[in-house]
Amino acid sequence: MAVAGLSNYRSDHALAIANMALDMQKSVLKFNQKNNLSFQIRMGISTGSVVA
Repeated sequence: MAVAGLSNYRSDHALAIANMALDMQKSVLKFNQKNNLSFQIRMGISTGSVVA
């Protein structure tokens, strides 16, 4: 689980998390290409209250 804007308010929290998810997907793709592997990653994004 990851959150953006938890300790300090961010008006762009949803965009920050979406960009992080895209960056993670790119990183896994590069890792797979470099190592001839086929790891997969999925993300789900929710913009609401945090309960953990």
